Amino acid sequence: LEVVMGTKLLDKIDRRVGDKVTIVFNTAFNSLSGVTFQIVGRLHSGLKLLNEAVFLLPLDEAQRLLYMDDQVTELLLVTSDLSRIEEILPKVKTLLAEDGRYLALGYRETSDLIPFMDLAKLIYNQLYIFLVLLACVIVVNTMIMIVTERTKEIGMMSALGLEGKGIMQLFLIEGGIMGLLGSLIGALAGSLVTGYFAEVGLDFTQAMAGVDADIAFSAIIYPASSVGNTVFAFVLGVLIVTLACLIPARRAARLEPTVAMRGA
Repeated sequence: LEVVMGTKLLDKIDRRVGDKVTIVFNTAFNSLSGVTFQIVGRLHSGLKLLNEAVFLLPLDEAQRLLYMDDQVTELLLVTSDLSRIEEILPKVKTLLAEDGRYLALGYRETSDLIPFMDLAKLIYNQLYIFLVLLACVIVVNTMIMIVTERTKEIGMMSALGLEGKGIMQLFLIEGGIMGLLGSLIGALAGSLVTGYFAEVGLDFTQAMAGVDADIAFSAIIYPASSVGNTVFAFVLGVLIVTLACLIPARRAARLEPTVAMRGA
């Protein structure tokens, strides 16, 4: 009989490909049994669970050894679209309900780690909103300083006949250009950084040392970059900066020409 074992599992039991290993297990009748296998391959998937605690052998051989002909204890269904789980799961439950011996569970029901991942996602979203608000405050402060420094210039434009609406448009255009250039630089820099880590990955191996997770995921995370996200970030940056300029632009438009000319 042949078996393939995870790389870390092989290291734990001090075995190599070509060696033999005896595995003791419980059968379907809850009796102990032992079989010697020939190790014919190493499994290295980047997933801690598979590397440290899993060995593979043909399904028919496993069923024969466990006295479970044509039976399985667990069946994993994988869909290419995660959003379709809520649509597919009820159908699977209905199908299995006809027999009454099987239980269908979604991935959220099988792991205690999922709620923590949802919490982390919520925290990241709140952090994102905080950074957007922080950017708005910085833009408003910067534009107010510009308006203050150019008070005399604003007064001169008003004295020459430029109305408040025109002054407001000038500052909005200036803010829009700032947002355009800043967002362009930020989007390009973000894409380059994301592209780099998409190749080399973010290694959390040391941080996750000793953590026993009940779901399989790699300690090396590879960020995903997409044109859609880049365009969204660029457009959002331009809109936020332009809208944030409304407050200082209105302030500039309301300055009295005589007061502004004196630099007040």
